[in-house]
Amino acid sequence: MASWKRPLSRSEVAVTLFQVAIGLAAIAALVRRPLVWYGSLLGGVLALLAFIDGYLLLV
Repeated sequence: MASWKRPLSRSEVAVTLFQVAIGLAAIAALVRRPLVWYGSLLGGVLALLAFIDGYLLLV
């Protein structure tokens, strides 16, 4: 295993989830599908939980 490969931190996971949630929200606005929008909300909540977990070091 290369030395540059390391596990992602919680904040990196949170940022990635936020970006996915924003992308899903944009797609939901274009196709006008509420289910996709709810998926983006779920992604945002998961990202917020990952951010809080990384900030407070809960796990």
